[in-house]
Amino acid sequence: RDTIIKFGLGYAKDEWNDLCDYLKEKGFTEDEIVAAGLAVKNDKGHVYDKFRNRLMFPIINVRGSVVAFGGRALGDDPAKYMNSPETPVFHKGRNVFNLNMAKQFGQKEGLILVEGYMDVASLYQSGICNAIAGLGTAFTPEQAQLLRRYASRIYVSYDSDGPGQAAALKAVDILSDAGNKVKVVRFSGAKDPDEYIQKKGAESFRECINNAAGAVEFKIMRLRKDYDLTDVEGKVAFVTEASKILSGIENQIEREAYIKRIAAETDISSAAIQTEINKLIYQAGKKTARGELYAEKRQDAREASAIQAEAVQNTATYKAERMLLNVIFFQRKAYEFAREELSGDLFAGVENRKIYEAMTAYKSENAEANASGFLSYIEPSLKEKAAAILYREYECDSVQAAKDMIKKLKGELMNSRIKQLAREGKAEEVNALIQKYTERRG
Repeated sequence: RDTIIKFGLGYAKDEWNDLCDYLKEKGFTEDEIVAAGLAVKNDKGHVYDKFRNRLMFPIINVRGSVVAFGGRALGDDPAKYMNSPETPVFHKGRNVFNLNMAKQFGQKEGLILVEGYMDVASLYQSGICNAIAGLGTAFTPEQAQLLRRYASRIYVSYDSDGPGQAAALKAVDILSDAGNKVKVVRFSGAKDPDEYIQKKGAESFRECINNAAGAVEFKIMRLRKDYDLTDVEGKVAFVTEASKILSGIENQIEREAYIKRIAAETDISSAAIQTEINKLIYQAGKKTARGELYAEKRQDAREASAIQAEAVQNTATYKAERMLLNVIFFQRKAYEFAREELSGDLFAGVENRKIYEAMTAYKSENAEANASGFLSYIEPSLKEKAAAILYREYECDSVQAAKDMIKKLKGELMNSRIKQLAREGKAEEVNALIQKYTERRG
């Protein structure tokens, strides 16, 4: 009963118009009910309940407002789970089930990402209260960014079958790209955490969490299953694919540890593996997309074309710049840190750089952060962009966020130099710069 009350579970009757009739009695129109995602209108214009004969889970956003519903079939409906459609107040890719309750545990214990609502409820009922779930669709970068604000670490605990592990692999990449620290929970003898808890209990599941594998470890373990390491061709194929994974590791010490382990497993020298990784890094640097996202030289970025500026706006780096500007404007400690570490040249977006320069000038004269005052101070052409950046304050560890984003911008500056050298065919200079960069990151 505690679980039912805590999650606000309910029941949708096995009837066509039960909810519609009830809401009409409350004064709502059919169009409003359809717009809320609670009813469906067919081709003939008939409106009927969307959820029928289902166990209902309210989907509550991080602020505690019910924005949608998920329904689990109680009969033989082939659609086991059904969620509300996109509505004016609900976007699947921007919400996470149970984050409203689990967020309080995120910084201390981390969050456990599972696939289903029943997994979350089962873990909660067993005393594990930091579980969350996606909303029936592929995990998104927006969800990863949301979790980054509330969790010190994410434990991915998807179903143990093939599709579940494939989905876990994608989620790991998305979470890592967003800056999350990620581990993958491994368990056997059950399809999902719900079934595992029922069979082996909460303490056994906690052991699985304690023994969770790191993101790189998980990828290499999955890869290892696909190849016969007693066969020469299998060894070569495994090392080739593993090198692709290792080429994405920025920490040189971590990369070297994996290189040594793989060398010992395959009897292929560390030097050969390192050479393959260097080749992959170089090739990645040579690939340039049409419409370069950054001006070829940062010193010329002020004169970058409008097309280039628009392209920059669509990048994760541009979003990081905007969040950084928000944090250092509203949070004094973050601003003091940024004054020592940040320069305008690190901004790829020309307008963001101008806003930063105006912001530092304004804050040198005004100790207190006042968005309206700043918007009156800044030049009119930048006012709209600045307003979009400062319309709300981010809830996060502001100093750590500033550190992370400045680190990202410095890395992007280094990457742009590597790409430029790669386009010019200067392989030796690229390798030297990569070595210098990985040593600094390590």
